[in-house]
Amino acid sequence: MSKKTNKKKSSIGTKKSGGSDNDWYTQGEAGFEKKAKLDIAAKLKKEKGAPRFYLKPDNEALLVFVDAPTFFILEHNLKIDGKWGNFVTCTKDFQPCPICESEGVQQRPVYTAYGTAIDTRSFEWGGKTVKNRKVLYPAKGSAIKMIEKYKNKYKTLTGLAFKISRTSENDPNCGRDFEYKGRVDISKKFGREAAKPHDYLKILAPPTEEELMALGIGDVSIIGSDQDIKKTGGDDISDLF
Repeated sequence: MSKKTNKKKSSIGTKKSGGSDNDWYTQGEAGFEKKAKLDIAAKLKKEKGAPRFYLKPDNEALLVFVDAPTFFILEHNLKIDGKWGNFVTCTKDFQPCPICESEGVQQRPVYTAYGTAIDTRSFEWGGKTVKNRKVLYPAKGSAIKMIEKYKNKYKTLTGLAFKISRTSENDPNCGRDFEYKGRVDISKKFGREAAKPHDYLKILAPPTEEELMALGIGDVSIIGSDQDIKKTGGDDISDLF
């Protein structure tokens, strides 16, 4: 397997020709290149994606954990076509990471603990109102410490409900403050499928070399793809959903 480490400037979010970044159009070869990148980004989200929990500042959500966030990775958040939210697993812990080596990517990878949860908020999705979505929960920063605290206290987070809040831009977007609300039988409340954790090995697998090359990053071969709690169970919290 190749182990090249030469740097290559990323072309993500830029135009090689056909106007400046402020133009409302793209033309020539730059248009075809941009379309290829957008197609690959869409493919990554469709094949490896799952709804991802996110809180805006000054917001809160009631969340029920399906499992504890204990699937740890380093991940990059790429800006593609002017938009963030394109998460790609970093490989630097076991081989050179082509994203880390790219001069066009300025953000360092973030250590993240993934788990599965039921987000009880209502969303407009595809013209319909959806609720109780099974989501990826990406614990970062201080949220990882909160997860560890409650996991040590209860031995498991499965079925535990928390009100999670984010008070400012400086807090991780997964929320920072956890308030225990009770215990839920996930299968009875949300269905059997909701009680199954996401397939992290598939969803969070590192991108292939071809996928990275299509996004303008390449030349490195990669591998394939706070409240005291007084009681622990039996709480009837049906009115919270």
